[in-house]
Amino acid sequence: MSISDKYKELESQLAQYFKEQGFEKHRSNYLLRNGECNGVINIQKSKVSTKELIKFTYNIGVYSTVLANFYNGFVKEDIAIDDCHWIKRIGLFNNGNKDLWFEINTQITMDSLVKSLKYIFSKNVLPELKEILKANGLLATWVENKNTNVTEFERLLNLTVLMTKANHPDKEKAMSELMAYAKSRKISIELHLQKLNGVI
Repeated sequence: MSISDKYKELESQLAQYFKEQGFEKHRSNYLLRNGECNGVINIQKSKVSTKELIKFTYNIGVYSTVLANFYNGFVKEDIAIDDCHWIKRIGLFNNGNKDLWFEINTQITMDSLVKSLKYIFSKNVLPELKEILKANGLLATWVENKNTNVTEFERLLNLTVLMTKANHPDKEKAMSELMAYAKSRKISIELHLQKLNGVI
């Protein structure tokens, strides 16, 4: 079996696994639709991949329809990983701290690779992802300030939107933190505050 055929076999087996977990395939992504928050699993090939070696990893994201409506005025149906408001690499789940990449080469046994990936997703990734997809799960993640790809400024912007939408008891505290952060760095948030007045 060629390296490209092995990769296709991996995609086929993982597609079936993700389908069993409630995901649907859209191009190179797997989507788990859950109302105001949608989960995204994206496979990323390394640029160093060759005909003899395919190196890849997974990016996991959460797309908030509330934030999408607020910032863009519309909600996407075909969601890409770059559209997500919360993104994490597979190696960072379950208190992991490494950029985890996988390899397909001539020596690899596909059964062992598929088994290993299913274990990582089942034990580390999906439990955390599904918690975030619950009602106010994304909000709680940013309140706790867990490791994601957002800056502190983005975290505070997003918090004020979600807290205003949910009429959260700490929304005034988050607003004060945002204004203090913006003032200390001379960042204008006037438009953001005006838009927040229209959030129901």
